[in-house]
Amino acid sequence: MEYINYVKQAPVQGVTGLWGGTQGALTSSSGAVDNGGSSDFAGSGADDYIQQSSTVSGYALGTGDFTLECWIKTNTTGSDGFYRRVYLQDATQPNYTGHLQLAITPNSGGGYANPWDDGNLDIVGNTIVTDGNWHHIAVCRDSTNTRLYVDGQDDGDSQTWTANINGQQPRIGSQNGSGGFDGLISNIRLVKGTALYTSNFTPPTSQLTAVSGTILLALQSTTSPTDNAYPNTNWVKSGDVNAGTDNPFD
Repeated sequence: MEYINYVKQAPVQGVTGLWGGTQGALTSSSGAVDNGGSSDFAGSGADDYIQQSSTVSGYALGTGDFTLECWIKTNTTGSDGFYRRVYLQDATQPNYTGHLQLAITPNSGGGYANPWDDGNLDIVGNTIVTDGNWHHIAVCRDSTNTRLYVDGQDDGDSQTWTANINGQQPRIGSQNGSGGFDGLISNIRLVKGTALYTSNFTPPTSQLTAVSGTILLALQSTTSPTDNAYPNTNWVKSGDVNAGTDNPFD
C-alpha cells in the first residue's frame, strides 16, 4: 500500500466544508475550465482501491440526510456473480446494517446501480450502466426516504431507510476480499446533511465542487487518484488504480 497526502485545492468561491478550507471550480493556466479526469480501477479481486488511512469521525453520516454521487464508465457486468463495489462507507468492516455501499449488480444481462446495506436498504436500478458510456449515479436520503438516480432520472423504487450510518473510513473501488470495480470513476462526492436531489434533474455538466456539507470529493485529477481532492486528509492507494484524462464532461 502507498500512503499519499491529499492536495488541497486553491481557495475559490468561498465554499466551506466540515473540515474547513475551501474548494471551487478548477481552471487551467489559460483561464479555461479544466474538466479534469478520472481514475481507472483494474478490478483484480479486491486489491485495487483508495481509502482513508484511518477512521475520521467527520465521515459518520448518522441518521440524517445525505447525497452520494459520482460518474462511472464500465462494460464489466459482474457476470461472475460479484457485486462490483464503487463505494463503501466503512472500508475494513464486513456488511452490516447501516454500512452504506454503492455497487454495480449483475442482473438480466447487464449491470445496474445498487445502493444497499446489510439491512433494509437494497435499491436495484432499472438502467443498464455497464455499456461503456459515462453514467451519473446519485443516492440521496431525504428524511427517511432514500432514492437512486441514474443520469438524473429516478431509477428503481425508493425505500424507507433510517439506519445510523456510522462508518468513518470510506473506500472507493472494492470490498473486502471480493467485488473489485473494473472501470473508471470520476468526481465522487459525499455531502452530509443535504439531499441535493429530490426529483428528476439534469446531471452536472462540469466538475463537482465542495458545496456546503461536502465531506468527500475525489477522483477529479488527470495525474493521480488522490490529487486535487478534498478535504485535506490522508488516503491509501492500493493496487492498480491510475488517473487519466477521460472524463464525463468532454
